[in-house]
Amino acid sequence: MKKGLVFIYRVKHPEYGEIEVKAQDRMHSACEAGKAWGTPWTGFARECTYEKIDPAPAPAPAKKAASKRRADGKGGK
Repeated sequence: MKKGLVFIYRVKHPEYGEIEVKAQDRMHSACEAGKAWGTPWTGFARECTYEKIDPAPAPAPAKKAASKRRADGKGGK
């Protein structure tokens, strides 16, 4: 997924049901729903309803790996 503003979309389909996905826009939300449902989005996109819920929360910053010391005293900090 490209960087930029991402939203949570609720995608509803009469056959596949309902799912919430993270996407930049409606077209990308159909693509994400298709991945989750295991079917190409081009076959069902027009049959869906789309609801933009909220901006998606920002991902948590990556944690820094802790330094590990070797049992034999070699290596590490």
